[in-house]
Amino acid sequence: MKPKPYKFKLSKAVHKFDWDGRTYFWKHSPLGFHRPLVYLLMHLCARVLGVSTGGWSMPGFRSREVKKLSFYSESGLNIPRIVTTYKNAWFIMLGQGECLEKSIVDWDDEQKVFMLLKCADDLLKWHSQGHHHGASQIRNLLLNDKQEIVRIDFEEELELVFLPEALKVIDLCLMVGSLNQLFFDREQRQKVMAQIMLHYLSKSSDMNLNSIISRLNLWFQRASYLLSLYPGKLGTDAIRILDLEKCLQIVTEDMYAKPQS
Repeated sequence: MKPKPYKFKLSKAVHKFDWDGRTYFWKHSPLGFHRPLVYLLMHLCARVLGVSTGGWSMPGFRSREVKKLSFYSESGLNIPRIVTTYKNAWFIMLGQGECLEKSIVDWDDEQKVFMLLKCADDLLKWHSQGHHHGASQIRNLLLNDKQEIVRIDFEEELELVFLPEALKVIDLCLMVGSLNQLFFDREQRQKVMAQIMLHYLSKSSDMNLNSIISRLNLWFQRASYLLSLYPGKLGTDAIRILDLEKCLQIVTEDMYAKPQS
């Protein structure tokens, strides 16, 4: 029998509930009939940006997430342990930690930055083992009792659209672009975003990231132009796009300055 989740949500897709003195996460993850069309549109956009795999195939109508989560567990990566599944459409995970964003929101800025750099190290660990998150926003990270990062809410279907190098950049941009609730001062937020991205890049041996970031930087410039035509229409998403554009400018300037010094 499928459990009835509490109203509290860790994200739009992951719910939290208590049963017999334990905390569990419950997620329903079918691959709806609209998804193939969405993936086709994503693929076409990716082709325009030059980061697509070049091929596209109709995905199945069940999520691949449960299978991938089992693979992650075997790799020793920090994810909640799956307790049970039902027809690969929904699954229950044993609760592990609290939402990172809510856990550190009242910390001082120095502590927040330290933890976010730790998140960047954890993301690099995933990438170095050939995995990606796909929804690496701060709200999808948990902080357990050992102060370890635990990841939830994966978007494995992105593999059908993007190359591995692009998936890494997507993860990085999603993580650094989700700090609105942690740093309200815009200039400070942009500098922290750049610091996290540079911390990741300084430890990454994947040089292809540089060229992809340059392409994404061009895309953000185009997006900013569109936002200037329609001010106030996109709300928080518009702020994130503009923040990321500025962040990438800081990162690019730093990366180009190093060889000259």
